[in-house]
Amino acid sequence: MNRHALRTWAGLCLAALTGLGLPMTGHAAITPQAIAVAGRQATGFDLGVTHAFRVAPTPSTATLALGHGGHALFSANVSGPGIVVDGNDAVLWQRDPAGGLSLVARMGADAPDLGAGYPLRSFFATGVAPTGASAFRAKLGPLGTGLVTDQNELVAYLRGADGHVTLLAQEGQPVPGKTWFPLGYEQPEGTNLLPFLNGAGQVRFWHTLRMYTDEWFAQFGPLPGEELGRVLENGTCVPGFDCTREYLWLSETAMNDLGDFAGHANWKTTGAAGYGYSAVVGPGLHGPLSLLASQSDVVPGYVAPAQWLEFLDSDDVCLTAAGNVFFTGEFYDQDL
Repeated sequence: MNRHALRTWAGLCLAALTGLGLPMTGHAAITPQAIAVAGRQATGFDLGVTHAFRVAPTPSTATLALGHGGHALFSANVSGPGIVVDGNDAVLWQRDPAGGLSLVARMGADAPDLGAGYPLRSFFATGVAPTGASAFRAKLGPLGTGLVTDQNELVAYLRGADGHVTLLAQEGQPVPGKTWFPLGYEQPEGTNLLPFLNGAGQVRFWHTLRMYTDEWFAQFGPLPGEELGRVLENGTCVPGFDCTREYLWLSETAMNDLGDFAGHANWKTTGAAGYGYSAVVGPGLHGPLSLLASQSDVVPGYVAPAQWLEFLDSDDVCLTAAGNVFFTGEFYDQDL
């Protein structure tokens, strides 16, 4: 069997690179800028509280999300008077294009929209829009106070450009329109309830749903001008096949500034058992997700039996504003 890796362009996928507000033109130099430095005064805290890198008992787990125009969202630690390790030393900040820092959330504080009894414990920065809106995931804790791993400790938040923080979803709470519940899948630090933003400030996130003993996968996000709602869940009919095929799962997807989606999925024949077939899905003209390429399909530009075997790097899907999709796949061709 001859296996070949193929990178397929349905258009060129480019990213505009900026160095914290400094556009990269040709080979022009970009001057690095410090966002926060260990040992220096921490913005929003009493004098003497500084940025810190924690080694023990739990190492620092800093995350950083950069946005066009110089916006940045990052998590880090602090130390100094009144700061307790693993008690209130984890912090989430946002940097504006002028270099100013704003305190977004702090370990030990009550979780927005949840209140007393739901203290914040840690943060994962995921995205910043050009408007300054941002998104992040948090974990609640300490555990044992009504909070349980894989049941209700994960929360997803959206911070508006005005600084207001809104709860998007909490693990263990009802999904809109369903009696299913978001559930941490194997490892809470995975992709569950990680909210991502596009350039227009629209948000999406992926999670596992549970109904009785079954686990279902769903992608939630907005369409232009609409509120948060389901984009796709397993059991949904694959467009163009008269419901003879249904989606089994959808992986973490790419989203452009129009709210269109593309990503990796898996489908099976309706009513059949088993794992099914891997595929790449993408938008029509802002319509439902459709199969762009599927396992066992003939590879474009080749003739049978040149067939797709699998699609590599589940997060390596790129979607342009025009709806063009870039992905990586492996195929079989006995003639090569």
